Amino acid sequence: MQKKIAIAAFATWGMFVAPAMAAGVLLEAEANSATGGGSFTMATDRAATSGGKALIGWDADGQWIEWAFEAPEAGDYQITLRYASGRGWDIWRELKLDGQVPGEAFAKLTLKTTGGWGRAASEWQNLTLAGANSQPLTLKLTAGKHVLRLTSLGGDGANGSANLDALVLSSKGTDPQTLFKP
Repeated sequence: MQKKIAIAAFATWGMFVAPAMAAGVLLEAEANSATGGGSFTMATDRAATSGGKALIGWDADGQWIEWAFEAPEAGDYQITLRYASGRGWDIWRELKLDGQVPGEAFAKLTLKTTGGWGRAASEWQNLTLAGANSQPLTLKLTAGKHVLRLTSLGGDGANGSANLDALVLSSKGTDPQTLFKP
């Protein structure tokens, strides 16, 4: 005797909407497109770095790091640096976008000591660049290719030494911390 079993198949059709991705660009220090004005060392022994590497020895006045990157969409992007500096004084950097300083506030950016050189996770700081009014500085980017350069301008003391892990360009409303790699 054969038993017949009825099988009902149901299909549910619907639409899945993926959550919006964070709009921004992660620029790893060691994945730069060019450097100049002095030599850097790529370190793999620093704690809690994005991607497991960092550039150390950013000491000399005029020493620069440059990244070629592509902005995913046009808009205003804030800049967050992940750096370490054991100096007991302020250090300065200049930021250029596509060969030009994009505004007076970018001509001399002040970075404070982080309490060490990045050997411990607590010595790294994520700093969103801000103006005199404490509001985040933004770069107005068109969609497409750009070049960003950071140049050491020294510091209050003997030099402007810092170690750099990465920087993030993030669109308004995007938490820059979400773009750093663990």
